[in-house]
Amino acid sequence: MKYKVQLFVGGKVFDFYCFATSNQDANRVAKAQHPNATIISTTATFL
Repeated sequence: MKYKVQLFVGGKVFDFYCFATSNQDANRVAKAQHPNATIISTTATFL
């Protein structure tokens, strides 16, 4: 499933899209790509 993870880095909020099996897995993928980011939210997208 495709997930949208909202991340916060240096005063900016941006969206990171990835394919994962769960919210926790999507969070792990996002943190692996952006290790210094703070995760704001994770939602499944159906588009």
